[in-house]
Amino acid sequence: MQKWYNLKRIIKEYQIKKNKPIYFDFKKASESLLREKFEKDNRNIHYIHYYPGRIYPYIPLFILSLSDFADLNGYVLDPFSGSGTILLESIINPVLKRNAFGIEINPIARLISKVKTNPIDTKKINKLIDKIHIIYSKKTNKSYFIPEYKNINLWFSKDAINKLSNLKYAIEKLNESNDYMNFFWVCFSNIVRKASRADPNIPPPVILKDYYFKSLHQKIEPFAMILGAEQAFQWVFVKTTGESMSEVIQFAKQEWQRINPGHPFEYTFVDKNITLMYQSEMKLSRLFSIFTIIAIYIACLGLFGLTSFSVLQRTKEIGIRKVVGASTGSILIILLKEYIKWVIVANIIAWPLAYYFMHRWLEGFAYHINLNILIFLSSGITALIIALLTISFQTYKAASANPIDSLRYE
Repeated sequence: MQKWYNLKRIIKEYQIKKNKPIYFDFKKASESLLREKFEKDNRNIHYIHYYPGRIYPYIPLFILSLSDFADLNGYVLDPFSGSGTILLESIINPVLKRNAFGIEINPIARLISKVKTNPIDTKKINKLIDKIHIIYSKKTNKSYFIPEYKNINLWFSKDAINKLSNLKYAIEKLNESNDYMNFFWVCFSNIVRKASRADPNIPPPVILKDYYFKSLHQKIEPFAMILGAEQAFQWVFVKTTGESMSEVIQFAKQEWQRINPGHPFEYTFVDKNITLMYQSEMKLSRLFSIFTIIAIYIACLGLFGLTSFSVLQRTKEIGIRKVVGASTGSILIILLKEYIKWVIVANIIAWPLAYYFMHRWLEGFAYHINLNILIFLSSGITALIIALLTISFQTYKAASANPIDSLRYE
């Protein structure tokens, strides 16, 4: 029978001894839980990675068995969850079935936690390993897949770098779901440590890729994350599936008020914060879209009216051409050629002006696309298609009309 320990009593014993260290055997405290029969393979998941934050199972078991701060059927929050030891034990242990949540700033630790706590099909893993072997042995240029580590030649031999590049290439080409890709990336991280010239418990320093934390109007600048005591629990980032958001917000509010009662609960959504960075651009885009549609509509009306008038003026000419043997297609080309010519002329005038104003607008962004001729060609072809669609009905009607009716026209 498991003895449920009371943390308050342990703290009281520590205070009675005038804050002198007290001896506590975590292993003995969780002995009965460790003796419980369940699949051994599940506990071996703890050792899937060399992550230094992993701890022996009996420590998280003791923590999960405490009932001081939450009911045994309630929630447990691990604010420094490391590689998810407590999270895993809360799932696999047959006695302590508790809802555990973890917070961890280290990205590799979070990835290990996901792999530990998300079930995957071992048969599919074996098939994917065979697929990795096939891709790995392909002879192709894999220089772009060299792992990004600082002073990589000091940490790895040349042979190890080549093999790691091949393995990284093979994993990236799998194109599987996140659960399986995460599993292989954790395995890759483990292999990196083993292939390193250093102690496997010491991870090689990774070069983080630049990422945007400000608007694209500004260049990426040096960025540091510092956790100070005076800043603790001012901000918490929560990733959700996007479902049942009202319940998620209510739960977050309750936990925030319980853990950090001195600060009011306020929340925002990351996607909305990003949207606010580009609010002026979005308004400008909507205005341009509206006025572009209006301008195209007015231009099409004018072009349709001009075509109708022109065809009306050339009705007898079309009839005579058909009498002397002109086909419908040749007449159609004659009628369309005039309008196509003016559309091309309009594009030639518009392109330099469009390039100038677009280039000036793009200069306001630190990172932007380069304007090329394809953009202007595609816009010109689109304008030509719209013009042809507008005038094609009237021109085809005139070209295919009975020449007798055309000659009779006054």
